[in-house]
Amino acid sequence: MLSTRISVIDSVDRAVWEFFVDNPFLTGPAGFVTRLGVSPVLLPLAAVFGAVVWRSTRAAHESVLPFVSVYVTAVVVSSLKDWTDVPRPPRDEWLAAAGSASFPSGHAGSTTAFLTATYLVVARVFPEHRRAALNLAVGGSLLMGWTRLALNVHWLSDVVGGVVVGVAVTFAVTRVLDGVRSRRGSRPRTPGAPAD
Repeated sequence: MLSTRISVIDSVDRAVWEFFVDNPFLTGPAGFVTRLGVSPVLLPLAAVFGAVVWRSTRAAHESVLPFVSVYVTAVVVSSLKDWTDVPRPPRDEWLAAAGSASFPSGHAGSTTAFLTATYLVVARVFPEHRRAALNLAVGGSLLMGWTRLALNVHWLSDVVGGVVVGVAVTFAVTRVLDGVRSRRGSRPRTPGAPAD
C-alpha cells in the first residue's frame, strides 16, 4: 500500500515537473524572486521586522518569532534533506543553481516560516492589518513554491513538504514562546498601550 502511494506521488511529481519544463513561464522573474527565499535574506528581514515590532509594542516574544521560526526551519529542512536524500529532478533542465538533496524545499520552507510568523505577529499586535498579512503569507508562500517549480529544481512534493515544515515549525515555535510567556506572566501589548 505504501509503495502504491509513493508511486502515485512520483507520478504526480514527474507530470508537474514535465509541465514546467515544457511550458517555461516568467523564468527570469522566478530567478529573481527565488533569491529572496534563503536564510541570508530572510533572517535579516526577520530581524528588522522584529525590531519594528519591539519598538512599537515591547512584545519580546512576538519580536523574535519570525527570526527563530526561519532559523529553526532551516535546521529542520537541512536535517530532513540529509535523512531523506531525495534526488533532485534531472540537472540538465535546471534554470537555477541548486545544492543538496531535494526534499523538502528549503526556499519554500523558510519563506513560509517567515511569512506565517509575520502573519501571526501582525494578527496579535496589529490586528487591523491582519487580512493584508494573511494575503501576503499565502500569496508569498505560493509564489516562492512556484519559482522552485518554474526553475525546474524541485518536485511538487518538495515544495509541499517545505510549506508544511515551515508552517509546522512556526506553530511549534509559537507554542514554545507562548509557554515561556505564560510562565513569566506577560502578554503582548497593542501599540500605544501602557506597560504592565
